[in-house]
Amino acid sequence: MDQQNIIYTSPNSFAESDLSHQTHFDLRFYQWDNYREPQFISLLCTSLRKCEKIQSLDLDLEKFPFKVKQFVALCEVLSVLKTLQSIKLNFGYCKFQDVEELITLGAAFKKLTNLTCLKFHFQQCEINDTLTISIVNGLGHLEKLKYLEVGLWMNQIAQEGATDLGIQLSCLKNLTNLILYLGGNQIKDQGAVAISKGISELKNLTDLILMLWTNGIGNDGASALGKALNNFKNLKCLELNLEDNLIGDEGGNNILDVLSTCQNLSSLSFSLKQNETSDQFNLNVSKCICSINKLLSLEIRITENCNYFKFKGLLNCNHLQNLKIEIEETSYEFEQIVKKAALKLKRLIYLEIVNLQFMEGG
Repeated sequence: MDQQNIIYTSPNSFAESDLSHQTHFDLRFYQWDNYREPQFISLLCTSLRKCEKIQSLDLDLEKFPFKVKQFVALCEVLSVLKTLQSIKLNFGYCKFQDVEELITLGAAFKKLTNLTCLKFHFQQCEINDTLTISIVNGLGHLEKLKYLEVGLWMNQIAQEGATDLGIQLSCLKNLTNLILYLGGNQIKDQGAVAISKGISELKNLTDLILMLWTNGIGNDGASALGKALNNFKNLKCLELNLEDNLIGDEGGNNILDVLSTCQNLSSLSFSLKQNETSDQFNLNVSKCICSINKLLSLEIRITENCNYFKFKGLLNCNHLQNLKIEIEETSYEFEQIVKKAALKLKRLIYLEIVNLQFMEGG
């Protein structure tokens, strides 16, 4: 019988196991004791080649001090695991000095044509446009892919990298779940437009997460996102974070106009705080949320200057069952005002109020 979901925390225990019949591997090798071993990557590569029936791989090498040849060798091994259906790679906080490294990874993705689920994270890796293009270059060949998670937040990605990502995404017609963690870059309007154009081709999406905070996005980018959302007739779950951008009422309202027509939406997480919107926009948010008749779960982030509960529209969302409110104020009085308003929702089953400043120590 195949062994399922075995977690390995050292390369030695992994290498000493009978790998030929196992199908699922969870490799959590991010401890520094592992990284100090001089033959760590060599041992890992040799062991992976023995995984003849591998279907699922979760590989966590966060903060590993890769040398160019080591990363290339690892990617070359990944490229021959043709039975893989699901893979999650975490290379967060690693530093890549040579474009050859990530070109090899992109080439590996291109060969893994049986993948239905792909997750990769390169947070805070100083990834620029050239490196982004190298990573995503093979994505468009993964025709069976249904679930894609791209973790590239807090990097140096601008318009060119975002444009190429959008092109690759447009080829993934069978995607039902898409997660883009791109916050803390500088894709600006042109990048947001390119990504919007790419995802607008994904007609089968049911779950979409777009984390695009702090990217210099203005009205043009926001309007393009709104236009893209109009194509997702089967969308049930949406998480949209556009905080700390340059979006005004025009761009924000274009998103709201489309959201109000997403009548199959049952779960929504939404934040446009720290933009250039007015109090009138906050009123429009309240009306928009109220108009989504099948909405059962809502997560919003508010401040005293961006408080959707000031308006009675949100209090008419009597279909809501689950509500999470994140507050960025230390005032206990403000928190109680919000709580009192939320409890007026007639069908509410679960309410969670989180004071973010309190959690972060003020």
